[in-house]
Amino acid sequence: MNMHYSINIEVYPNGVVEANAPDLPGCSAYGSSEDECLFRMRLAVPDYFRWLSYQDSETPTMSSEVELSVAEKIADTTVNGTVATAFFSTDAQPVSQDDIDWSVALSSYALQDIGKQVQKQTDDILNWRPSPNEPSVNELLDSLAQLDLQLLSLMSANQRPGLESLPGPTFERLYSIHEECLLLTHNSAPDIREKIIEVNGERWSLRKMIRRELAAFRSTNEKIALTLAQRV
Repeated sequence: MNMHYSINIEVYPNGVVEANAPDLPGCSAYGSSEDECLFRMRLAVPDYFRWLSYQDSETPTMSSEVELSVAEKIADTTVNGTVATAFFSTDAQPVSQDDIDWSVALSSYALQDIGKQVQKQTDDILNWRPSPNEPSVNELLDSLAQLDLQLLSLMSANQRPGLESLPGPTFERLYSIHEECLLLTHNSAPDIREKIIEVNGERWSLRKMIRRELAAFRSTNEKIALTLAQRV
């Protein structure tokens, strides 16, 4: 029996297409066209279950074909020179305690994956760039830290310090920021879990924050693996 999943499609201003499956937090795929994105998403679903099985041996792997149906397709907009990312109908759904617990676990798994790749690497390797236009591993880590700082600022009214002012090696700094982000998510009040806000023309909810963070951590882990493989 085939496995069927409803997905959302986001089209970035540069033409890149992203698909995400709301029922599989952190499962996403990218492509230069919608057809390529859907092809990669069909591969991403069984890969997602394999990833979960590495964290929990009781998680079953997939052996059936994947069927996808597009629920929503939204093109990002640009507001005052800044990209406003898509806000799907599923992003408006309040987040339950079960959703919170599961997302915190998944996000912790994703950070652990990154840590396994980078913690034993030298600074020379972490600061190496495959080409002048491609980021180093440390720059990829900093991009995740910046995302977490953005999410922290959205969830809390407190002013956040800039990344450059925070101490510690790059991964340790990311780890500290990410742990704070997870704690704030876990302890979020009921009104935060259902609130929708607009910042600079972009709509946000806690569910959208979780979706974007998980996708970013998992895709960045893949980019780090590719960068390290080129360095060797």
